[in-house]
Amino acid sequence: MSLERRAATGAFWSFGATSAERAVGFVIFAVILHFVPVGDVGLVALGSMLVELANTVAVGGAAERVVTSERGDVRGEAGSFWAHLLIAGALSVLLWIGAPLAASLYGEQRLVWVVRSLSAMMLLNVLVVVPLATLTRDFRYRAVGLMSLGATLTGAISALPFALYGHGALALVVQRLSGVLFFVVAVSAVARWRPRGRIDVAEIRAALRFALPLIGSNLVEYLARTGFALIAGLRLDVVSIGYLRVAQRLLEVLQEVVVTSISRIFLPLFVSIRSDPTRRYEVAARIMGMMALTVIGCFAIAGAAAAPLIDSMFGTRLQPAAPVFTVLSALGPYIVVNAFIRPLLVSSGRRGQMLGISAVNAVTTGVVAYVAVPYGLTTLAAALVARGFLAILFIAPFIRSVLSHPVAPLLSSLIVPMGGGVMARLAVLGVEQVVPAHWPALLLLVVEGSVAALCYVAVLLLCARSRSVEVVRLLQRMVSRAVPG
Repeated sequence: MSLERRAATGAFWSFGATSAERAVGFVIFAVILHFVPVGDVGLVALGSMLVELANTVAVGGAAERVVTSERGDVRGEAGSFWAHLLIAGALSVLLWIGAPLAASLYGEQRLVWVVRSLSAMMLLNVLVVVPLATLTRDFRYRAVGLMSLGATLTGAISALPFALYGHGALALVVQRLSGVLFFVVAVSAVARWRPRGRIDVAEIRAALRFALPLIGSNLVEYLARTGFALIAGLRLDVVSIGYLRVAQRLLEVLQEVVVTSISRIFLPLFVSIRSDPTRRYEVAARIMGMMALTVIGCFAIAGAAAAPLIDSMFGTRLQPAAPVFTVLSALGPYIVVNAFIRPLLVSSGRRGQMLGISAVNAVTTGVVAYVAVPYGLTTLAAALVARGFLAILFIAPFIRSVLSHPVAPLLSSLIVPMGGGVMARLAVLGVEQVVPAHWPALLLLVVEGSVAALCYVAVLLLCARSRSVEVVRLLQRMVSRAVPG
């Protein structure tokens, strides 16, 4: 199979499977939240973020080393596995010991059992990271997506009984653990991978040397993307954290469906063409243009209809999360650029630069979160959006350095979609002035979402018709190559 067809097939199945899995997961999340107090959502969110922070260190660099190495390098794969298993074991012990300190820091004693329970996820994730990377390297996204869907359903089935009987925090913990356990078993069975040969200390050292910059990058990138809520949590109660988490979760679902599902193919794709600078630039330009039109549009439409979306999915008690999500949805342009820069730098061997960019993102996000949160969650969201746009300007010279071409044509592809997003939001504000407030939330969602989508498409057809047609044709070619006949 040609590289183009493999990439198209991978993108198609990754997007399709991820969309299905996230749609199911989002519905399940909404159902569970009808039975779980907002404070319990905030509590488990805090515990999950602490564990995920450690998890980014435990698995950082393992997948990238497997994907960028030669096929059949069993010693290298085994070295990555044992190196990261050692890290995960040490961090699990530290989390267990440090859980009371975290509970004291956040003023929530229930955080002790939540953190200790979820710490098992790190060991489970290490068991799966290398075999999962071998599937990714071979563009086997269909299998990965189906296994993710199975993990989501397993977590829901396990959690619902606890939620129905009033054990909200326990339900959310069980959901996470049972889903990860299913994924480990499924990936191990499909990949049929196990560490071969004896434990090679030299390979373990090589794996750690490779992973160190990426561990740092993952750590600070997590802080910049999600972990800033840990800093904000120092000045918030668990109920406010719950509202923030709902808004974050909506943003994450959108990001995972329309960004992460496609960006998974970027690293193996850029690795395969890293010796051809001209082709790499052409591919980068097409990727940026396609993602700008689709990603920013999806974020803008969802953000414009945030109030009826949250009302119809979660009920009126979670409405304080709506304005937060509306503002956070303006992060679309930053998310596009950020998804693009990491695989570009890693495939070029510039892991140190990736670490530097991530460190700046993390520090600035942490400072913004700590300073802005006393003024309210919406103000916090606005400050994060402003920081995101400044970060695009900071990242631009690195993109130019790697591609050896002007970066302005790539970034200019963001302008029209951003304008379309602004017009979509203004159109919905106008609709809200004339549509009766007593209409059912689902009907309001359909009306506001349709108006936002029509307005966004109209702006694209007016200001970027040729590029929009090109993106549609590119998507059609991808589908035709992925599903021939």
